[in-house]
Amino acid sequence: SPYLMHQDYPYFPHKNHTMLAVFLHLDDTTPENGGLAIYPGSHKLGPLKDIKVIDERGDPIHYVDPKEYPLSKATPISAKKGEVVFFSYLTLHGSYLNLSDKTRRMFLIQVRAADDEPTLDVHNSPCQGLMLRGKNIYKDALMTNRYKY
Repeated sequence: SPYLMHQDYPYFPHKNHTMLAVFLHLDDTTPENGGLAIYPGSHKLGPLKDIKVIDERGDPIHYVDPKEYPLSKATPISAKKGEVVFFSYLTLHGSYLNLSDKTRRMFLIQVRAADDEPTLDVHNSPCQGLMLRGKNIYKDALMTNRYKY
């Protein structure tokens, strides 16, 4: 389904804004099959005022004013299966309506510097805070010490 232009920042704000989105494309993607679109350089604007609505499951959905940042003015990102796109969580991005009979699957990973702290406790998952590589001197890495099941 399509997604209005938004920043990922409201979903998990961090102090130093090191959070990156990593999109691994599992299918060839274009605007016709619901591909990604961005506003290049928009990460330099910092956190923008967002509109928040609650969906039918009770989850928040954040987006920016579509009159100010319409999807139609964004730059489409076409990618081949296996290609990876990286961008700041401050980058304005959204996706088109899939008007084709092709899927648009992708694997999304969010990564950040180990010393970048959340400013609000708004997004928690069992994987949050895990290290891709190296040693996190700021957190105990043992799952038994981090989560009480």
